[in-house]
Amino acid sequence: MKPYQPSNKVTSTGLKWLLLSSVIGGLAIGGLTHLISLLVYLIVLFPLGMGFAGGTVMVAAIRQGKVRNPAIATLFGVITGLLLYGSLHGAGYWQFKQSASEQITKELEGVSDNQSNNIIDTFLQEKTGSKGFLGYLKHNAQQGVSIGRLESTGTNLGETGTWIYWLIELAIIDITIAAIAYSTAKNPFCENGDQWYKHPEHIGIVNLQCSENFLNLLQNDRFGEAGKLLDPLQGIHPANLEVYLQRCPCCKFSDPILTVSSISKDSNGNLKLKQVAQGVLSLSQYNKFHEAVTQNLPRSGEPNAVPTNDDEEISLAQQERSSISVGDRFESHDLSASAQAKLVEQLSRYRQVKEAYLVRKTLQYFPETPFYVLGIIRRRGFIELEEAEPNLLKKLMIELALPNQTWVICLNKDRAMTKILQQTAGQAIYRKK
Repeated sequence: MKPYQPSNKVTSTGLKWLLLSSVIGGLAIGGLTHLISLLVYLIVLFPLGMGFAGGTVMVAAIRQGKVRNPAIATLFGVITGLLLYGSLHGAGYWQFKQSASEQITKELEGVSDNQSNNIIDTFLQEKTGSKGFLGYLKHNAQQGVSIGRLESTGTNLGETGTWIYWLIELAIIDITIAAIAYSTAKNPFCENGDQWYKHPEHIGIVNLQCSENFLNLLQNDRFGEAGKLLDPLQGIHPANLEVYLQRCPCCKFSDPILTVSSISKDSNGNLKLKQVAQGVLSLSQYNKFHEAVTQNLPRSGEPNAVPTNDDEEISLAQQERSSISVGDRFESHDLSASAQAKLVEQLSRYRQVKEAYLVRKTLQYFPETPFYVLGIIRRRGFIELEEAEPNLLKKLMIELALPNQTWVICLNKDRAMTKILQQTAGQAIYRKK
């Protein structure tokens, strides 16, 4: 696979979108943030929020203007951040002048607006050596920013610390917006169809045992062989590889983009994806890959088979196989005696595996392609790391000679699922003596 490279094109319309969005979005977000800051201002969180808000504006401008030049998009992202942060302090400067003018008018009757502005500039000149907006910034820096729950009891950063603090805030905003703009402009775009590619479409799963071979085949452009390793029916399951495809929504001649991501769980048990490979396929390469993938589907002539061109049925099958719950129906597994004996022999090698139950999930879509569930009751150590359980499950997924679609779970913390699997299986497929 060759890597996707953006065309670096940007039209005059695209530049207009970027310019208008930078100016209007930067001024609006900065002004709104100033109003909110009159009530509360949270360090780090507010700069990040401003950065993401500015990034959202840039995403809209880049996509509407069809900007495919990441460097130009990044430049305008930086400009947006500067305008945004400048307008935040600019709104503060305007409020400072309004309050000072009101105070001057009270003390000196008949003072005009020009005279009031001159008095303010004179004050700033005497205090900071500069007048206008720059003098205001210097004056605020001299006063120092206080960090704490209450401004009166917070820690004052002093003049130098305040300038450093402002630079850090500006850096957070600019880097956030620029990174979002850069990644958006790098997204795949069809030059023939003049359209952004569609969102990545899940096309299947590669089991962990085959993952290294699958990636090597892609790297060596052996797409027919790689496609045979992809299961188009299997749902998302940790420790496997998930494969996505992107294409132009209107042009049939665009080169598809294949993305491969590893699936894992975070500390909270949520699934997360990490991209491990991405590249552009020619139409001939994609046809070989697609033909090999569809060969893994049941043929229409087989009992209970669903037509292979029914993408909705395939999507429903993937959803059906992407999770298990106590509301699902299960039945006895149909493994042969030799396959069962081999699995039992392998399970006996793992000291942590105390008991194991194997069942088959009852499926509505493509039931002729079985989906198994292997439930493990784990022997816990007296002292063990938090990663002990997921590490064991990953090890079992890699090393056991499991049927093609098998979901391995730990039952120690799920009594309801344990009871269901025990009742369905009748007896444990393995129990440590």
